[in-house]
Amino acid sequence: MNKDNTLKHLSNIASGVFSSLEGVRNHSKQIIKSKIEANLKNLDLVNREEFEEIKSMIIKAREQNSILEAKIKTLEKKLKNRK
Repeated sequence: MNKDNTLKHLSNIASGVFSSLEGVRNHSKQIIKSKIEANLKNLDLVNREEFEEIKSMIIKAREQNSILEAKIKTLEKKLKNRK
């Protein structure tokens, strides 16, 4: 083998090693992602859509509480004034 062939051969080997490492990396990422997703499914978490829905319900309930508190204070004042 001459020098050019040796360099090409080494280049091909290096390229193959890097391709294999990339494949291993991608496979490892997929395995890790799958394990994380499986663990998250085991937790009792809500998705974003459910969270936003509950959040809006809580905001509405707080607004209604504020209105009811104001009405109660008004009624309490009226009761005190009657005594």
